[in-house]
Order: sequence, then structure tokens, then C-alpha cells
Amino acid sequence: MAVLVGGGAAESVSGGGHLRRPAAFAPEIQGLVGPDPRFFLPRSAGGPGPVETPLQAPLTPWEAIDRCVRDEMAAKGGLGAAVAIYRGGAIVYEQGYGTRERGGDLSVDAGTQFRIGSITKMFTAAAVMQEVDAGRVDLRAPITRYIAELRLADADAAGSITVWNLLTHTSGYPDNLFLDLNDIDGPKNDAALSTWVQSQTGTRLQSPPGTLWNYSNDNYVLAGLVAERASGVPYQRLMAERIFARAGLTSTTLLPAQVLARGNYTVGYWRNPRNSEQRVSGPEAYDNWVAAPAGYAFSTAGDLVRWAALLMHGGGNVISPASARAMQAREQSMDYYPDFDYGLGIMRERYRGLDVMQHSGAMPGWGGYLLWVPEADFAVATLVNVAPAVLDRSAYCAVDAVLQPQAAQVSPPGGDRSEWPGFQGDFGGLAEDGRSVRGRVEGNADGSLAMVFTDIPMGTPGIPLRTDLRNAFVRTFAFDSDGDGQSDDYATFIPDKRDPNRLWIRRSRGWVLSRPAPATATPDPPAAAPTATGSATLRRTLFLPLLMLPPPIP
Repeated sequence: MAVLVGGGAAESVSGGGHLRRPAAFAPEIQGLVGPDPRFFLPRSAGGPGPVETPLQAPLTPWEAIDRCVRDEMAAKGGLGAAVAIYRGGAIVYEQGYGTRERGGDLSVDAGTQFRIGSITKMFTAAAVMQEVDAGRVDLRAPITRYIAELRLADADAAGSITVWNLLTHTSGYPDNLFLDLNDIDGPKNDAALSTWVQSQTGTRLQSPPGTLWNYSNDNYVLAGLVAERASGVPYQRLMAERIFARAGLTSTTLLPAQVLARGNYTVGYWRNPRNSEQRVSGPEAYDNWVAAPAGYAFSTAGDLVRWAALLMHGGGNVISPASARAMQAREQSMDYYPDFDYGLGIMRERYRGLDVMQHSGAMPGWGGYLLWVPEADFAVATLVNVAPAVLDRSAYCAVDAVLQPQAAQVSPPGGDRSEWPGFQGDFGGLAEDGRSVRGRVEGNADGSLAMVFTDIPMGTPGIPLRTDLRNAFVRTFAFDSDGDGQSDDYATFIPDKRDPNRLWIRRSRGWVLSRPAPATATPDPPAAAPTATGSATLRRTLFLPLLMLPPPIP
């Protein structure tokens, strides 16, 4: 599997008798703390899940699902897993697999808790919508109505972001929440969100709010603070009392201490991307009340499908039917492929003729996937205690086994080659950490495209990265980020809907570039050479993507 890489550094490293230049947009943190970027792609375009799942007779649906889970666990190295399936008003399948920790004899069961990563965003979105229902939040109001002290590098930028922009990932806010593994742990007090906001004065938006979809954990940190300010209740208590309790989610919490006291939890296993060291994390291994709204909840597979059922049936005692519909609506195109959109904390797509809602999540040691099909009153959740991995294929296997959709998965359309000459030119913008990125899109002799990164952050002077752009589908292109001859990342060209003279290139959760380059894309001062122990900046760029895995490049 390819490694999704983010805005990062290039450096020369001596090894094996020759100079090796690591990925210019270095890999790593985004696979471990958030949804895998593959889940930003349609199933048939290299995203997760089987396009066709062979269900060999005479397997029953439950036997087929069991086989899918066991096979995927084995393929991805999961030690323990859990699956729950809801259909027609009840949980019809709930199963644990494997053991809670390596060397232990306690089996995973239906009540075993896992971290769920960015699936947490649905709960934060619901907390905001609860305040919309109460008349205390206006989705189209600037967030400064609720967070008056927010100041960014551009004095006018904060006031141009709406609450809707946060919930739909259209704010332009960079995904800079985790620039180092050390940031995964953090403050644990009710002032955490307010204190974090005061530290944002140097943040520059990557694009004007409302311009394009670009996933960012920071959006949901801010959304959590909006809910806290509007309700007058600290975020942690707000979630426990007004979301989890009202939804009847008795096994869902944000507090490691509650998980430990309950005693039925998994230990997480993952590999440190910096040194390949195998790591083990218990529930208490890290906690961070700043990042909590973006992805720090614990839950069970059963609680997750109960949550999906609540949304399908009008919001229960948590939110109004109108708010439940809004969360699941096609609010914002993700600019990848027709019928692949974002709601409020929820992705929506077509899978074999079905209208599917879904979101994945990951933390160092755990991965989760929640999927539901409202028209069939169906939901499935899968959880596993290894990262970076989620049992996404098992979730779609369950769709095939239980619902048996007859439609074939539609292949994504290819790009329109007549558009490609219009993609050429000089681009500039910002990476997640605020550094300038500049590039030039060129035409090849055969009519295909290539890109030259003329100003790689912390790159070796005089050695620009040049890579062919291979069309994957529509306006999304695969490229080689590390010079090894293999495509390992994606970039999408997005025409500006409000300014016909501007064109954007987005590498989701990484850099965002435009032509013409925005005024903020000014060259950065030369970076100091890294020391033997590694500078703080280099450490951040090495770890930048530990929140997502890459799509397989077709």
C-alpha cells in the first residue's frame, strides 16, 4: 500500500552507499490520528471496501461477514476486533474477535471499548446542531460571534469563517493540530479549548472560507468550542450529559479513567513512523482535551450502530429531525467524484446503487469504521486495535452479505484531456505547518501533465522535485512524492466556483495551492540545517501525516 504523504521536508540521507531523498511531503502521522485519506475517495476509485465481494455459497450472511472480518484482521495485523450490525430496528449481529491485548487471555466481546478517532466528529457536530435547535447557534454566522477572541495572522480571516464552514471542512483552516506525536497528549481541563484559541495568532488560512473542501481536525476543535460557548457547558460535560447520555450510549466516553474503571477495553498496537519501533498504548496512554472534539472518544461497535440508527430515525432525544437530516445531507462536494459529498461530520457516497453514509477514524493503536444505509435501515460498525488500519472492507462485506445489492459498482469517470492544458502554470500556497509551497504544472510531449515543486519546504537547494501527474479519475491525479518511480499520493485540481480566473490544487490535509498564487504564498526564510538529533521543525515534518493512510494508486 502506498503511503499518503503531507507537506513536509526533503533531506539528503546517506545510506546503502548512495544518497536517498525521503518523501518531499513526508509521511506518517496522518495514518494514525484521523480518517484515512482513502476514505476521501470513492470505493471504485481506490478507496476502501470491496467493489465486489464474492460470497461463496453455502455461506450464510453471518458466516460471510465472519470470514471477511477474520481475513481482514489477519491481513492487517489486528489482534482484537469487534463488529455490530443493526437492521430494521434492532442489532442483529454483535461479535468480538481475538483478544484485548497481546499475550492476554481476555477475549474481545460486544462490550469491549476501542478508541474511535475521527468518528467522534459526528458527536461534536450533533452538539453544535443541538445548539442550533435551541436557537443559540446560527450555522451561517461567523464563528467570532461565539469565539470573539479568535485572532489569526490575517486580522480579517477569523470573521470570515462561519460555523457551517467548520462542520463541512470548508473553512480553509490548516490541519495543523498534530504536527508532532508529542502533541497527541495535552491539557486536561475545562479551559483547554479557550487556551488553544489564544495560540492561533500565527495561523494562516490555506484558502478563503467556502472555496473548497479540505479536511482539518482544527475545524472540529473550533466547533467544539462553539458548542461549549453557546451552551455554557464545558465540552467534556456537554458531551457526556447532552450527547452520550441522551442517545443512550452507555459505553461511549471521552475519559480514559472511565474506560479503565470499566475494565473491558483493548490495548492498541502501532508502529512509530519515525524509527519503526513497535508501540503499545493503553487507554491512558494519551489524552488531550484540546483535540477531544476532533477524535478522542472511546466506544463499542454496538453503541456506534445505535448512534447511526438514531440519526436515521430523526435524532432521538439528542437533536431535531431537521438537524439529523442536515447532518446526513449532501452539504459540500469533496471535489473528487460525482455523488461523493460531505455533510456535517459525515461522508456520503453511492455504493452499488445504495446511498451510503460513513466515516472512519484512527488513533495510534486503534481504527474504526461506521457505515449506514438509511433506505435499508441498516448500519455496521467495525473496530480494531491496530494502526494504521481499519476494517473497512469488512464493513462493505456486511453491506453485500446482508443487503445483497444487485447493482454493480460504477467506475469513476476518467479526466477530460481537453481540460489539461488549462491546468498548466505556476501555483503557490501553504502547507499544513504554514510554510510556503510553490509548484509549476507543465505539459509533457504526449499531452499528459507533470509538476515541478520549485520550493519544497526544507528541501535541498537546487534540487526541485519533478513528478508526472497520472490521471486517476476526473480531476484527481496520482503523483510520485519521493522520487522512487512509484505513484504514492494524489492531488486534485479544483476550479474556483466564484472566481473563474483562479484554479486550486489540493492535497487533502496537506498543501493547498492556487493559480495565481495568493499573496500569503511568499518565500520562507532559509531553514537552518537539521542537527544530528533533528530540529523541532524537521521532527514535525517527519511526523506530519500520522492521521491517514493513502489510497492504493490505481
